[in-house]
Amino acid sequence: MLAFCWRLGEMVTPPTRRGRRRSRPKQRRSWPLGWPLGLTVCFFAPQLIQITRLQTQSRIYTHLETVPLAPSAIVFGAAVVNETTLTDVTRERVEAAILLYWQGKVRSLFISGDNRQRSQAEAMARYAIARGVPASQITIDLLGIDTHDTCRHFASLAHTDASRVVLVTQGYHLPRAMLMCDRQGLKTVGLAANRLDLLASRGSGPLEIIWIRSARFVRESGLTWLYWLGIYDRLSNEAENITQKANPSSSVKNLSERSDVRSD
Repeated sequence: MLAFCWRLGEMVTPPTRRGRRRSRPKQRRSWPLGWPLGLTVCFFAPQLIQITRLQTQSRIYTHLETVPLAPSAIVFGAAVVNETTLTDVTRERVEAAILLYWQGKVRSLFISGDNRQRSQAEAMARYAIARGVPASQITIDLLGIDTHDTCRHFASLAHTDASRVVLVTQGYHLPRAMLMCDRQGLKTVGLAANRLDLLASRGSGPLEIIWIRSARFVRESGLTWLYWLGIYDRLSNEAENITQKANPSSSVKNLSERSDVRSD
């Protein structure tokens, strides 16, 4: 991919031109937009390639009734407020997973979140239990600090049927999440929670919505590049450092063992 980027920059830069006189040395006219244009295309290339691949394979779903049956759904964590209140992004993910469960698409939920400073996973689990999902069908991952941690921790569960799993998150996050979980040996499909109309609004106006979506796409493109280059886990390795001191699956708990989470 890096070689492709370098070659692209050369292709969009005008070739060497000879002067009218033979005595003049070769001159190269610089084109200021050449390399920036090539680098921009290159920056977004991994994300666009992943999106195209998933769309071609029809692995991202936007309607509940079309999602294939699977033993489990992975619910990726996001921010919570005051340890209990889910933000819109988080609530949208959990509600989509709850609908999957009640429609019989999955039998259990794997809820992952960063519990180092905020009880993300536990707050998300309480929300699901309050809406009727049995605690015995919920497993929480307390050290789902980033997307790759969540995929790795789910794949490490020996008793889990890891051959098929539904990833539940927003559409902008699915390409990278599916890439990382696929690399862990999981056979994934994705449910784009933002396409289910679970939120009343997504911003105060069109400009804000465009800005948020653009920022998210840039962020996801950068993180995808870091993962492709093998830098991602070097920059975000908190969970790895913690789990090295204990059993890798010690952060994963079934809620049938957690009376504090079961009580709402």
